[in-house]
Amino acid sequence: MRRDITSEDLKRYSPLAAIVAVFLIVLLVLVTSGGDDNAAKEPVADKPATKPVAKKPAVTAATGATANVTPQSTEKVTGAHDDPVPILMYHVTKTAPAGTPYPELWVSRDDFTAQMDWLAENGYTGITMAQLFNYWDEGFKLPKKPVVISFDDGYPSQASNARPVLAKHKWPGVLFLEQRNVDSAETGFKTSMVKKLLASGWELGSHTINHSDLTTLGPSELEAEVAESKERISKQFGVPIEFFCYPAGKFDDAAVAAVEDAGYKGATTVEEGVATPDKPFELKRIRINSDDGVDGFASKMQSAEQ
Repeated sequence: MRRDITSEDLKRYSPLAAIVAVFLIVLLVLVTSGGDDNAAKEPVADKPATKPVAKKPAVTAATGATANVTPQSTEKVTGAHDDPVPILMYHVTKTAPAGTPYPELWVSRDDFTAQMDWLAENGYTGITMAQLFNYWDEGFKLPKKPVVISFDDGYPSQASNARPVLAKHKWPGVLFLEQRNVDSAETGFKTSMVKKLLASGWELGSHTINHSDLTTLGPSELEAEVAESKERISKQFGVPIEFFCYPAGKFDDAAVAAVEDAGYKGATTVEEGVATPDKPFELKRIRINSDDGVDGFASKMQSAEQ
């Protein structure tokens, strides 16, 4: 049983011995007071990002060399560099539960895997939006049959299901991120998941903050959804945000102007077709739906080749 040290006790010992005795008493108090197991912190990876850890660099976009995905060519083509390129559009990459809204936007992991295998077997190579524009704008070479594999919004299945499938083929994905989806209890999409995508060579673009219909917004709201989302996502993840995706594909002249003014290089829509460089802020995409399977997917890709 512990008792307090008195002045009489201290007189019995040399100064050095007194110091040792006090130290041992303090240590005993600390040990016996203990801690509460229930006060254990949640894993850091599941917490929203706040400040960068001291002396560690901000997360940066992975390159082909570091993430082992399609590298950026340093060679340039001779002649024209304006070929159309398909941009695929996905949302959730898992089986839709019964009764879910918009079930057509859910593509099962098995179907997604088979569709990516079909692309590989038919000579396609996944690229980023940056690589596409480096070709269109500067003439840097692309693989023989390039394809951009894009995902909208931000959902856990994109990290858990789509990421490893693309990694198997050494291809990047492109996530057009709705900023409010990150660390949202509704979506379950975490900061750590976005960082895992970046580490796998994925590219981030903006899909606004709140997925608002841009055609209904006033000038200040429009600027916030377009320009502010660009700044927020870039600051949060330490990567440049160069491409935009119109929520629900809705845009007008004011929306296009806002995207250009914010400094984006291009923007995607939900209009069906292959992307061409003549309208960089109205890029068409090929929507992949839940009922496409492999056959429907192959039909869409074969139509895009014509």
